[in-house]
Amino acid sequence: MLYLKMARINRTNILLLLSFFVFAAINARGQEITIDADRQPLNKVLIEIRKTSGVQLSFDDNLLSTYTITDHNTYKNAIEAIESILSEFPLKMEQKGIVVLITPESKPVVQYIYTGIIKDRRTGEPLPYSHVVANGNKTITDINGNFTFNTTEQSISLKASYLGYYITDTIITKPGSCVIGLEPSFIGLKMVTITDRLLEKASQIGQQAGIMRLNKMIGFHLPGNADNSIYNLMRLQPGILAAGESSNDLIIRGSYEGQSKVIFDGFTVFGVKNYNDNIGAVNPLISKDIEVLKSSYDAKYGGRVGGIVNITGINGNTKDFSLQTNINNFTINSLVEIPLFRQSALSLAFRHTYYNLYNPETYTISRNYGNSEIPVDIKIIPNYAFRDINAKYSTQTKTGNLFYFSLFGAGDKFGYKINEDLGTNKAFERSADEDNQQLGFSLYYGKNWKKGNRSSILFSFGSLATTWNDSYDIYNQITLDTISKQDYTTHNSINEATVKFENQIQAGQNHTLEFAAGVVANGSALNTDSTGTRITTIESSSLRLTSYIQDKISIGSHLLFTPGLRINYASSTNRFYAEPRLTGSFIANDEIRLNFGIGRYYQYISKTQMLDDSGRIRYFWITCDGNSIPVISSDHYTIGPNYAITGFQASVEFFYKKTDDISRYIRNTSNADEGIYLGDSHTLGLDIYVRKDFGQHSAWVSYTLSRTMEKFEYFARPLYRRAVNDQLHEVKSALLLNFKPWYFSANYVYGSGVALPLYLEAAGLTEQFYSRMDIAGTYSFQFKKINMEAGVSILNLLNTKNIKYSNFERIVYGQNESITLFTEAIPFTPTLNFKIQL
Repeated sequence: MLYLKMARINRTNILLLLSFFVFAAINARGQEITIDADRQPLNKVLIEIRKTSGVQLSFDDNLLSTYTITDHNTYKNAIEAIESILSEFPLKMEQKGIVVLITPESKPVVQYIYTGIIKDRRTGEPLPYSHVVANGNKTITDINGNFTFNTTEQSISLKASYLGYYITDTIITKPGSCVIGLEPSFIGLKMVTITDRLLEKASQIGQQAGIMRLNKMIGFHLPGNADNSIYNLMRLQPGILAAGESSNDLIIRGSYEGQSKVIFDGFTVFGVKNYNDNIGAVNPLISKDIEVLKSSYDAKYGGRVGGIVNITGINGNTKDFSLQTNINNFTINSLVEIPLFRQSALSLAFRHTYYNLYNPETYTISRNYGNSEIPVDIKIIPNYAFRDINAKYSTQTKTGNLFYFSLFGAGDKFGYKINEDLGTNKAFERSADEDNQQLGFSLYYGKNWKKGNRSSILFSFGSLATTWNDSYDIYNQITLDTISKQDYTTHNSINEATVKFENQIQAGQNHTLEFAAGVVANGSALNTDSTGTRITTIESSSLRLTSYIQDKISIGSHLLFTPGLRINYASSTNRFYAEPRLTGSFIANDEIRLNFGIGRYYQYISKTQMLDDSGRIRYFWITCDGNSIPVISSDHYTIGPNYAITGFQASVEFFYKKTDDISRYIRNTSNADEGIYLGDSHTLGLDIYVRKDFGQHSAWVSYTLSRTMEKFEYFARPLYRRAVNDQLHEVKSALLLNFKPWYFSANYVYGSGVALPLYLEAAGLTEQFYSRMDIAGTYSFQFKKINMEAGVSILNLLNTKNIKYSNFERIVYGQNESITLFTEAIPFTPTLNFKIQL
């Protein structure tokens, strides 16, 4: 009973209290209020209103004491008075029941969007993948040179840099689109002196795991000639095999031939092969940006289990007509840039060998005649020709929208003939040749949307057709009748057509979302004829649906990471393939960072090695069907620190790669039955790179320690053994001296030795170390308005005997008679180079 009585008393008190507050609120609205204040603190004025009217107020006393008010008016009630005096301040009034809350007025956060294009100040050429820093936030421009920053600040401090260009530091005070022009350090061939400005040097290494970008302008002053300046520069970087001077393919971090991909303007260049190492497969004059992804790259790239070399072509000079011609010992190379209407340009480049680069050779062997041996001369007559052409039309709007059409074609043909007198009116004639024909084109449109978002669509096609002809003929020298004759012809082709739609969305100040979808179609054919009879026919094709999504995330100023996922559906195997990726960096400060990367990679076409009993190696492209030629898979792991200050950089990267389902075709050998065998490999290694810049000069040293082991089904013992591309140590160094207008350079490469295949060991060869030193000097000058440059290089200055195993050939011309040939690695070779620019 006591409890119930107390409850009734409390309820009565509550009702009385509510009635009082309701009466106070009505009274506050009905009672006139007079304010007589002269520069009085706002909190004190409100307290007087509360005392006079009885209205219940809640506010931050310290905040309101910072505002002063002058008012001499009479109001109908307290609420009207409060509303009037608060209208002058960033404060708002809100009634919560009988209490009036006064709080700061919340203003919406304004996001300012800054977009822009980084360009060459002289030619208007967009500079892809430039580094941009705005108010301490870092980003990299896209392929069109575009960048975007979201910020709450109405002005930004911006720093832009690009390899081979002087760094620009500026302030942008107006949000929206802008154009940032960078000054090149080498302005064509013009002699321009620019002092007291920082310069981006030879390369950018250590910004992301497994990725480096190279300054193609530096390559022109390295030993060699302008036709191969891209490869001359790449071979001096850590992780790219230089020993053995492989002309067939790029060997990157233990990858096999065909496992690394070269992209030019969006289309695939399948064959970097040529029989002369002084001619590169991609014309340096038409190239602009070189990005090398050695391993553990993000989800944007796919289709290979090795590395990616992404080369962007120039868009052309939109301001002035330009003509460059380069003449050297090997080719003539010309580039024409023609400005057209509406900020567009047409670029044309052409290279051609103007004489046979190989001289006839005579080999002397011993032949048994009766009971004695007599020397017999065998004459080998080689023949070589190379040519390629590039054409590109491009146009870019002021807002950065880019359209281009790029076309590429190349031909490379090497052959030889052998003639020998066999005696007794018999003669032997042997001929062989290899013909490579490449084609590529791309059609691209990139669109910049509002708020810094971008989209692009790409149509591309690349193909390679290779034909091997091999024949011998023993005939009567008098009657010319054929005694014995045999012909072999093998044709292999591969092509890739791509349609890709990519998007980039600025999801916030710390998020950049990238996603894409596309279709890739591959087709391959392998045909072999013997004396006019078809003995092998393998034709296949595959359609692949591909997509990826990734988010570039920054957490504060110390953590950057990009999680991503690439998903492919291959019609040839009727299954999906998921490729998760994760890359990132822990940034201690502006000098020290730790980069990491991990990912899974699939490859849907295979460059399969074919090995026969004569010791000859052939490679043929074929589409992976999931049965005899399975889809190749690989897992990449990379981690390493980078230290960089002005003028000095040191980078270390540890890497591991495990690759499965590598195919190899064994034909007519004593070691295994004929057929396709599968294998796997793993590579464990370390890359070290140290560079020092002093004044306008640069020097760097790179070192690679790696071990690549392989195991195939046809091995007699199922154990791992050294792979054919395995080399334990490789050291490379370079020195660039800039005494404008004189430029001097030198580089040295040492390799501990590439593992020999078993058939070479059986031929009595032993593993040899590789050593080569090159030097060069260049002088730039002007004659009236014509800019010129003359240079001389000496390749293999010490004339070290190096063997190129990749072009091994055994010529069989009898039951027990053969000649073993190698295409000699570069001997002591002086080269001359002359450029002219209008």
